[in-house]
Amino acid sequence: MLSFEKKLREEVEAAVEDIAASTRKRPMAAGSKFFDIVLRVVKQIGVEQLKDLDKVTVLGIVAKVYDEYISKIDLPGEYDTVFHALIKQAALAAIGIAYDKFLATE
Repeated sequence: MLSFEKKLREEVEAAVEDIAASTRKRPMAAGSKFFDIVLRVVKQIGVEQLKDLDKVTVLGIVAKVYDEYISKIDLPGEYDTVFHALIKQAALAAIGIAYDKFLATE
């Protein structure tokens, strides 16, 4: 069984050129495409495997993969670093909410 981090890296690496192409006209598209990939990976590996990871670990993995792949995409315009910070924070917030909703143990 693939780990969450390994599978996420594989999926993002395979899609990074498509993500870069989509951001030429819509810089914020990187966030929605990245988030879609994260959710797809969660579905593929199964929620049960992620239950062994705490929220901080999951968010750390997502942030690291974002930094290693998505943040290197040159977004159009002069506000590249601002857009990347917004996209990353939005993705992490969404993943955090999803974790709380579906994975947090009571």
